[in-house]
Amino acid sequence: LRAAIARAKQLQNNELQERLTRLTRIDHVYEKMDHHLSSLGVFSLSRTATHVILWSHYAHNHTGFCAGFQFTEERTTHQNPYRIIGANDVFYHASNPFVELFEGIASSNNVPPWEDVWPMLLIVGMGVKANAWSYEEEVRIIRDEPGTVPFGPNELVEIVFGLNMPMQSRNALRRVLAGSDWTHVKFREVARLDEFSLQIREAT
Repeated sequence: LRAAIARAKQLQNNELQERLTRLTRIDHVYEKMDHHLSSLGVFSLSRTATHVILWSHYAHNHTGFCAGFQFTEERTTHQNPYRIIGANDVFYHASNPFVELFEGIASSNNVPPWEDVWPMLLIVGMGVKANAWSYEEEVRIIRDEPGTVPFGPNELVEIVFGLNMPMQSRNALRRVLAGSDWTHVKFREVARLDEFSLQIREAT
């Protein structure tokens, strides 16, 4: 955030530079930013289960599994007992979006109070990433505090075994989900479509 404000100041005329400087004088602005952002909980998911890099990065080189969810509104809107703020697709941006945000704030007539700045920072900080990450097709569920949140059995709809997931691990996972609450869960597996891409098929 400090770097984004500094960059925004470099791009603007003297008047806007002064306004950006005043923005940094909001009472303990950086401490407030750090405190609020570090106090949130983020659950990151993806809309795709067939990207090779995702399996390489997040499933221990294809030896893990992917859990497919269909969440109820209790997990994706603010009307819930878990202090969930909401769920949104991540937006991918070519440049640092904070620079544009601070330029916009500086262009306003007055430096806004923290209560007005914070929601904008939350949207950008929690919902925007660089274009280089766009292959992830990420969806984020944001919570007003860190920690775990339970999900109902009906919200887990499928398990996708990784390309290199050992049979012992597959069978162990099947045993975990052998109860009557999980009979609806589909078991699928990753298979090679060709040398460069993957597909999902019914697990053998």
